[in-house]
Amino acid sequence: MKLSVIAASALITIAAFGEDVTSVETSNTFGVMKVSCSAQKVIVCTPWVKALTADAIQLKDLVMTAGLEPDDSIILYTGKTGKVSDFKSWVLGENGEWQGVAVTDVNGTTLPGADEAIARGAGFWFVKKNFTAGATYDLYLYGQDTADAATSTVVANAYNLVANPKTEDVAITALSGVTPAVGDTIQVPNGSAPAKVYTYKNGAWGKSVKTQIGTGTKGPYKMAWQAITADEKIPAGQGFWYISKGGAGAIAW
Repeated sequence: MKLSVIAASALITIAAFGEDVTSVETSNTFGVMKVSCSAQKVIVCTPWVKALTADAIQLKDLVMTAGLEPDDSIILYTGKTGKVSDFKSWVLGENGEWQGVAVTDVNGTTLPGADEAIARGAGFWFVKKNFTAGATYDLYLYGQDTADAATSTVVANAYNLVANPKTEDVAITALSGVTPAVGDTIQVPNGSAPAKVYTYKNGAWGKSVKTQIGTGTKGPYKMAWQAITADEKIPAGQGFWYISKGGAGAIAW
């Protein structure tokens, strides 16, 4: 998944006239992000907040429907109730609007509205109904980047679907705000290829690397954990799983 920014900057001046003239200026970046996708199901970031405020953006305002097809869908993972995973889902209707899908589980039936607020830094799935292997398509996310927006994502002791809301790649070794526990895992989708998997142990993030055993020229080999460098990054706009085995805190973006 590739992300590019098509944005505009607005300079807003508010003046109050009286005995004293007060002028307040603030620069905001707003517009759309183009997310280029190469798989039928992708984890997409929530990089924006609602335009002209620092509020969480509503689903109906986040994912532009231009170029999409009826029955394309969005799935939001909201955590677990006991051992049951909780999801909310929407499909694109014939009228070009997002419509909630009724979900029934042990907690009852829920029907999410299109006004569902999605926090910045949260991740969600986009599922393309009609997809041909090897094809690509674009999503467009609308909103505003503001310094007042929340820039951290809470990690609980479980599966956490989160995302890099920034417009630049972030090194996994540079993630801060969370104290990892041994066995914590980060899984980063990699298009149609297997996900990239990183595990925390020996006080560092690492990955399994094919390592030769002995001195022969043809092996044998084994898979061994190896600490990673700052070259291993979470792409801009990329959603990923943080699977906590005890690590907790909030990722500070």
